Amino acid sequence: MRKLFIALTLTVCFIACKDNKPKDCPSGKPLPIFTKEMSVVKNHSFNAQGQKSQEEVGLANGTRLEIFQQGCDTLSQSFRFSFSHLITRDSFVTTIDSAISQFRYLSAANEKLKPFVIWSDALTQLRTHIRQGEYLDLDRGIKLRIDQLDQGSGTTIVLDVMQISSTH
Repeated sequence: MRKLFIALTLTVCFIACKDNKPKDCPSGKPLPIFTKEMSVVKNHSFNAQGQKSQEEVGLANGTRLEIFQQGCDTLSQSFRFSFSHLITRDSFVTTIDSAISQFRYLSAANEKLKPFVIWSDALTQLRTHIRQGEYLDLDRGIKLRIDQLDQGSGTTIVLDVMQISSTH
């Protein structure tokens, strides 16, 4: 399990950070994860200001994805998968399974998105330990929280990840 969390840590940095890191911010500036050229992307926008960014993606499977990234010493990412239908569930595991399905879909869609398979694998291993809306301490300063928001006739699954720098 420890190897999984190390891989997860590297994935967070790989997906979120630029190679040329400014001296005042060890995580680098946020970059877009998706491009309009990816077959899985129907529409795309990316806006960044300093160490904060917002990326909006309309996916080919009908899901809308928003990704918020921010931080230097504490890096945080929020993935918000919005569905036009309600996700009915007997337990919170159903919500986690929906998130797993989305990360698997993304990881299979494009070479650049393959690291998302690590998210689906991690969530699969943690699915019975995650409690709705509560942070789960993983390893190496990584905290994970998942929530389900039902809004009218749709559902949004929110997956928040926070990584506290080992230098503090």
